Amino acid sequence: MTYSFQPQILDFGVFFRGHDPDGRTSYPLFALAAAGSAPGLPASVSFKPADASVVVPGILSPPGPSATIHITDPSGPGDVFRSGLQTSWPREPVTLMIFALPRGPSAALGTTTGTTFSYGSLAARAAVPIAVTVPTGFQIAIGAGSLSGFVPRRIVITGVTITQLAGATDAVTISFTGKVDYRQLVFIARTSLFAGTINVAISPSGNASNTADVVHATTSGFTFSIPDFGPLAGPAIAGFGSLFAGVLSGVITAAINTGIARSVAEAAANPQIGGMVSGLVPSVRRVATSPTALTLDIYASGLFPQPAVQPVLRDLAVAISPAPVADTAGQYTVTVTDRLNHGAIAGATVTLKNYASRNALQPGSTSFTTDAHGHASIHATLHFGLRPDPRGRNGVPDGTLLPPTLTVTAAGHNPHSQDLLTV
Repeated sequence: MTYSFQPQILDFGVFFRGHDPDGRTSYPLFALAAAGSAPGLPASVSFKPADASVVVPGILSPPGPSATIHITDPSGPGDVFRSGLQTSWPREPVTLMIFALPRGPSAALGTTTGTTFSYGSLAARAAVPIAVTVPTGFQIAIGAGSLSGFVPRRIVITGVTITQLAGATDAVTISFTGKVDYRQLVFIARTSLFAGTINVAISPSGNASNTADVVHATTSGFTFSIPDFGPLAGPAIAGFGSLFAGVLSGVITAAINTGIARSVAEAAANPQIGGMVSGLVPSVRRVATSPTALTLDIYASGLFPQPAVQPVLRDLAVAISPAPVADTAGQYTVTVTDRLNHGAIAGATVTLKNYASRNALQPGSTSFTTDAHGHASIHATLHFGLRPDPRGRNGVPDGTLLPPTLTVTAAGHNPHSQDLLTV
């Protein structure tokens, strides 16, 4: 089986500045991978965001409980669309909406945040103080490494500062301070201040299964110092490093995810673009660090069934010859054509609503069908009907004269109705 979609990209982030010789925006190839569908599914399918249609071979619908679609942008490199685990795909025809968020405030779109976050704003989102009870395994390992001179029981991070990692374009250094409760020689309880640093590289998550996992953090270069002891080293620092790595990578990714959610929510609230962003999944295409800020190229993307196209109905032109006459038998020819191109309409239904005698109260209906030339032949004696007025006038019944009518319907056209007689 195959599954197809039509990509539509709205590049408000101006990710793609180059142009083809014909003046169109020059988009790079995107790479699509589908998992959990049919056996032997190709590893990837390449396409451009400007392609009219993208066909994914071998995909099943419904795809099964662990199916995903993952689209990446090698020019980032990073993520474009991460479907999450799906049990069914939207019914074709489908549009893949790809919305590139502006990197900074946009007066044209009315956004005030963008996707560039100062290190101060990210640090401010860290929910300090952060209290962590040191797991027993860490206590034993660090205590053994320090010959029972330092057995940490509980740490509280009270301050976080984020700066660019020197020489890096996608990593930051988190400096942190706090206090640690520990024991010396098993029985002596102490509390000391500490300070440390850890480097964190930020990258797109590449996680197509969990859409909440937008960015991935990789830690390195951990340092930790307690004034009472000085810098820790050896097994002690190794044990503490893995503990802090988990806590602080969570701090930075949570801060970034909060910033992403805020940017997407602001775009969704904007009346100009909100309808295009609401309900889409954010993904990070590229991460860049500068001396003052972290900038993310963010896509908000999703698969949506295309609305059914309602046909545009055309108008009919209807002529009747000769001119209708009341109370006299006549042979009439009704001609039905397209008002715009004047072509004859074959197979149109022509319905005559007429009264059996003058001032009759109830009409009767007769239908005819036009031939290949758009003609229908009607033999009839046309009469006015009467809608009585129960009050009458001087004891004489009175009312409103109702003319006979002609109604014409035809496929692809608006119905047409006209009176055949005038009072």
